[in-house]
Amino acid sequence: MDGDKTLIDESLESVFHDLVTTALAEQAVTTSTETEFYLVRMLGGFAAAGLPASFNDALGLELAAASRLEPGLRYFRLKELADTTLFLTGMFLDQVEKRLAATEYYFELGRRAYLDLGTLDDGYTKASDGFGQTYLELGERFEDFARVLTAIADREVFPVRKRLMTLYRRWMETGTYRHQRRLVAAGMPIVGAEFHKKH
Repeated sequence: MDGDKTLIDESLESVFHDLVTTALAEQAVTTSTETEFYLVRMLGGFAAAGLPASFNDALGLELAAASRLEPGLRYFRLKELADTTLFLTGMFLDQVEKRLAATEYYFELGRRAYLDLGTLDDGYTKASDGFGQTYLELGERFEDFARVLTAIADREVFPVRKRLMTLYRRWMETGTYRHQRRLVAAGMPIVGAEFHKKH
Protein backbone atom coordinates (compact mmCIF):
# COMPACT_ATOMS: atom_id res chain seq x y z
CA MET A 1 0.00 0.00 0.00
CA ASP A 2 2.80 2.43 0.84
CA GLY A 3 4.35 1.68 -2.55
CA ASP A 4 1.06 2.51 -4.28
CA LYS A 5 0.80 5.82 -2.39
CA THR A 6 4.36 6.72 -3.34
CA LEU A 7 3.59 6.05 -7.01
CA ILE A 8 0.45 8.20 -6.81
CA ASP A 9 2.34 11.02 -5.09
CA GLU A 10 5.10 10.88 -7.71
CA SER A 11 2.53 10.85 -10.53
CA LEU A 12 0.71 13.87 -9.07
CA GLU A 13 3.97 15.73 -8.61
CA SER A 14 4.82 15.01 -12.25
CA VAL A 15 1.42 16.38 -13.34
CA PHE A 16 1.81 19.53 -11.24
CA HIS A 17 5.36 19.98 -12.51
CA ASP A 18 4.13 19.88 -16.12
CA LEU A 19 1.33 22.34 -15.33
CA VAL A 20 3.68 24.78 -13.58
CA THR A 21 6.45 24.67 -16.18
CA THR A 22 3.94 25.09 -19.03
CA ALA A 23 2.23 28.04 -17.32
CA LEU A 24 5.56 29.70 -16.49
CA ALA A 25 6.56 29.47 -20.15
CA GLU A 26 3.18 30.70 -21.43
CA GLN A 27 3.20 33.67 -19.06
CA ALA A 28 6.88 34.44 -19.80
CA VAL A 29 7.69 34.23 -16.09
CA THR A 30 11.26 33.13 -15.42
CA THR A 31 12.23 31.87 -12.00
CA SER A 32 14.68 29.69 -10.13
CA THR A 33 14.45 25.91 -10.01
CA GLU A 34 13.81 26.21 -6.26
CA THR A 35 10.81 28.50 -6.73
CA GLU A 36 9.41 26.30 -9.49
CA PHE A 37 9.75 23.28 -7.19
CA TYR A 38 8.09 25.23 -4.37
CA LEU A 39 5.05 26.01 -6.54
CA VAL A 40 4.76 22.35 -7.54
CA ARG A 41 4.93 21.25 -3.90
CA MET A 42 2.44 23.91 -2.83
CA LEU A 43 -0.13 22.76 -5.41
CA GLY A 44 0.42 19.18 -4.34
CA GLY A 45 -0.11 20.15 -0.73
CA PHE A 46 -3.44 21.81 -1.43
CA ALA A 47 -4.52 18.89 -3.62
CA ALA A 48 -3.83 16.51 -0.72
CA ALA A 49 -5.25 18.68 2.07
CA GLY A 50 -8.29 20.10 0.29
CA LEU A 51 -9.23 23.66 -0.51
CA PRO A 52 -9.11 26.49 2.03
CA ALA A 53 -12.58 26.98 3.47
CA SER A 54 -13.10 30.56 2.31
CA PHE A 55 -11.68 33.99 1.73
CA ASN A 56 -11.14 35.64 5.06
CA ASP A 57 -11.34 39.41 5.40
CA ALA A 58 -9.48 39.15 8.70
CA LEU A 59 -6.30 37.78 7.12
CA GLY A 60 -4.66 41.16 7.60
CA LEU A 61 -5.30 40.91 11.33
CA GLU A 62 -3.93 37.37 11.29
CA LEU A 63 -0.77 38.62 9.57
CA ALA A 64 -0.32 41.26 12.26
CA ALA A 65 -0.95 38.69 14.99
CA ALA A 66 1.66 36.36 13.48
CA SER A 67 4.37 38.95 14.14
CA ARG A 68 3.78 38.54 17.87
CA LEU A 69 4.19 34.75 17.91
CA GLU A 70 7.33 32.99 19.04
CA PRO A 71 9.70 32.24 16.11
CA GLY A 72 8.67 28.67 15.31
CA LEU A 73 4.94 29.41 15.34
CA ARG A 74 5.52 32.69 13.47
CA TYR A 75 7.25 30.81 10.65
CA PHE A 76 4.47 28.25 10.24
CA ARG A 77 1.69 30.86 10.49
CA LEU A 78 3.33 33.18 7.95
CA LYS A 79 3.87 30.26 5.58
CA GLU A 80 0.25 29.19 5.90
CA LEU A 81 -1.01 32.73 5.27
CA ALA A 82 1.34 33.33 2.34
CA ASP A 83 0.65 30.01 0.58
CA THR A 84 -3.11 30.20 1.13
CA THR A 85 -3.28 33.74 -0.24
CA LEU A 86 -1.20 32.86 -3.31
CA PHE A 87 -3.30 29.76 -3.97
CA LEU A 88 -6.62 31.60 -3.62
CA THR A 89 -5.65 34.67 -5.66
CA GLY A 90 -4.14 32.44 -8.33
CA MET A 91 -6.57 29.57 -8.64
CA PHE A 92 -9.72 31.50 -7.70
CA LEU A 93 -9.05 34.95 -9.14
CA ASP A 94 -12.62 35.31 -10.39
CA GLN A 95 -13.98 34.89 -6.88
CA VAL A 96 -11.50 37.49 -5.61
CA GLU A 97 -12.43 39.85 -8.45
CA LYS A 98 -16.10 39.68 -7.48
CA ARG A 99 -15.04 41.53 -4.36
CA LEU A 100 -13.23 44.30 -6.23
CA ALA A 101 -12.29 46.20 -3.11
CA ALA A 102 -10.55 43.10 -1.80
CA THR A 103 -8.45 42.23 -4.87
CA GLU A 104 -5.42 44.39 -4.19
CA TYR A 105 -5.84 43.71 -0.48
CA TYR A 106 -5.22 40.00 -1.07
CA PHE A 107 -2.26 40.64 -3.35
CA GLU A 108 -0.66 42.98 -0.81
CA LEU A 109 -1.35 40.58 2.04
CA GLY A 110 0.29 37.64 0.25
CA ARG A 111 3.22 39.80 -0.84
CA ARG A 112 3.80 41.01 2.72
CA ALA A 113 3.53 37.51 4.24
CA TYR A 114 6.16 36.07 1.88
CA LEU A 115 8.52 39.02 2.39
CA ASP A 116 8.18 38.71 6.16
CA LEU A 117 8.79 34.98 5.88
CA GLY A 118 11.87 35.50 3.71
CA THR A 119 13.42 37.95 6.15
CA LEU A 120 12.89 35.94 9.33
CA ASP A 121 16.23 35.65 11.06
CA ASP A 122 15.54 32.90 13.53
CA GLY A 123 16.75 29.66 11.97
CA TYR A 124 13.29 28.66 10.78
CA THR A 125 13.74 29.56 7.11
CA LYS A 126 17.11 29.24 5.37
CA ALA A 127 18.51 26.81 7.93
CA SER A 128 15.31 24.83 8.23
CA ASP A 129 13.76 24.49 4.79
CA GLY A 130 16.17 26.15 2.35
CA PHE A 131 13.50 28.39 0.81
CA GLY A 132 14.54 31.79 2.21
CA GLN A 133 15.34 33.24 -1.24
CA THR A 134 12.22 31.64 -2.72
CA TYR A 135 10.02 33.38 -0.14
CA LEU A 136 11.61 36.72 -1.02
CA GLU A 137 11.10 36.08 -4.74
CA LEU A 138 7.47 35.06 -4.19
CA GLY A 139 6.91 38.25 -2.20
CA GLU A 140 8.66 40.56 -4.64
CA ARG A 141 6.89 39.04 -7.66
CA PHE A 142 3.68 37.87 -6.01
CA GLU A 143 1.39 38.93 -8.84
CA ASP A 144 3.54 37.19 -11.46
CA PHE A 145 3.21 33.89 -9.64
CA ALA A 146 -0.50 34.40 -8.97
CA ARG A 147 -0.84 34.93 -12.73
CA VAL A 148 0.92 31.60 -13.37
CA LEU A 149 -1.59 29.82 -11.12
CA THR A 150 -4.47 31.67 -12.81
CA ALA A 151 -3.23 30.40 -16.17
CA ILE A 152 -3.36 26.84 -14.81
CA ALA A 153 -6.88 27.40 -13.46
CA ASP A 154 -8.08 28.97 -16.72
CA ARG A 155 -6.81 26.07 -18.78
CA GLU A 156 -7.25 23.05 -16.53
CA VAL A 157 -9.68 23.73 -13.69
CA PHE A 158 -12.22 26.38 -14.72
CA PRO A 159 -11.78 26.76 -18.49
CA VAL A 160 -11.92 30.49 -19.14
CA ARG A 161 -13.55 30.07 -22.57
CA LYS A 162 -16.84 29.33 -20.80
CA ARG A 163 -16.64 32.72 -19.08
CA LEU A 164 -15.23 34.90 -21.84
CA MET A 165 -18.13 37.35 -21.97
CA THR A 166 -18.17 37.79 -18.21
CA LEU A 167 -14.43 38.39 -18.22
CA TYR A 168 -14.76 40.74 -21.22
CA ARG A 169 -17.40 42.83 -19.43
CA ARG A 170 -15.21 43.00 -16.35
CA TRP A 171 -12.28 44.16 -18.50
CA MET A 172 -14.46 46.83 -20.14
CA GLU A 173 -15.51 48.08 -16.69
CA THR A 174 -12.08 48.05 -15.04
CA GLY A 175 -9.59 48.22 -17.91
CA THR A 176 -7.06 46.18 -15.97
CA TYR A 177 -4.10 44.58 -17.68
CA ARG A 178 -4.75 41.45 -15.62
CA HIS A 179 -8.10 40.86 -17.38
CA GLN A 180 -6.75 41.79 -20.80
CA ARG A 181 -3.94 39.23 -20.53
CA ARG A 182 -6.44 36.50 -19.66
CA LEU A 183 -8.67 37.39 -22.62
CA VAL A 184 -5.76 37.32 -25.05
CA ALA A 185 -4.48 34.03 -23.59
CA ALA A 186 -7.97 32.56 -24.10
CA GLY A 187 -7.89 33.57 -27.77
CA MET A 188 -10.17 36.60 -27.73
CA PRO A 189 -8.84 39.32 -30.04
CA ILE A 190 -8.73 42.73 -28.39
CA VAL A 191 -9.09 44.86 -31.52
CA GLY A 192 -7.85 48.43 -31.39
CA ALA A 193 -7.15 48.30 -27.66
CA GLU A 194 -3.84 49.23 -26.16
CA PHE A 195 -2.67 47.09 -23.29
CA HIS A 196 -3.41 48.80 -20.04
CA LYS A 197 -0.56 48.75 -17.57
CA LYS A 198 -2.75 48.59 -14.52
CA HIS A 199 -2.30 45.49 -12.38
